Amino acid sequence: MGNSSREAAASYREGPLLDAAFLSLFRNKLAQEVGRDADRPGYDGLIQLSQLLMAKYKAKSDVEQATVRILNSMFPQSLLRLFRAVVLPINKGKLAAILSARVTQATCQWLMGTCSIGSVELSDGTSIPSGVLVEKCKYLEHSKCAGICIHTCKLPTQAFISKELGVPLLMEPNFADLSCQFKFGVEAPSPEDDPSVSTPCLEMCPTAIARKSSTPLCPKVNEWMVCGDTHQRDVSFCRSREKLLLTSAAIGYG
Repeated sequence: MGNSSREAAASYREGPLLDAAFLSLFRNKLAQEVGRDADRPGYDGLIQLSQLLMAKYKAKSDVEQATVRILNSMFPQSLLRLFRAVVLPINKGKLAAILSARVTQATCQWLMGTCSIGSVELSDGTSIPSGVLVEKCKYLEHSKCAGICIHTCKLPTQAFISKELGVPLLMEPNFADLSCQFKFGVEAPSPEDDPSVSTPCLEMCPTAIARKSSTPLCPKVNEWMVCGDTHQRDVSFCRSREKLLLTSAAIGYG
């Protein structure tokens, strides 16, 4: 990791006791899904577990389903049912979207970094304060990987919020400045029609650095990859996915 990356990472400080509790809970749930804990402490360990989750499954859809299971395990099912029964019907779901944005901003800055509430235009032409702008995503900055962003955050979070809370959610990561716009109450497109899913590999991506590759599409985002001159399925990428992942982690945190 270069000096500029170290300085950027160092600008994030662990928050109050509640933030530490959220980090510990999420990390423990992630470790249970992966089948082992990380070697690194704190937030760096969380990132390592996310990398191991990506390496565990051959299909990206399996990674997303595993992440949805983790999110489900963090919320009492009775609370989710109560939200859908009592809050969701109010004002055609608009109150639910607004509350979802408020809770996200209040409880997730330990994971994402500084974020703020903003207005979102809905399909009926009205605007409500159901947007959350993440100024510079801590998770993306530390993982340095578009694939980890897409498959362990964006797609499974959209699916979880939509199914379990009944609130449509569109997340729009900006891979240029590392910001991310949450739009609660807005339907997400299918992955096939979502431009972020076919994003170019990030310049800071340790996997790309390790491969010394000019592959135009991020190998962790797309099911098809390029290894040398041969197109291969994700299931056998260079026959050393976990070894490459650990090499990448060493470059990113060494």
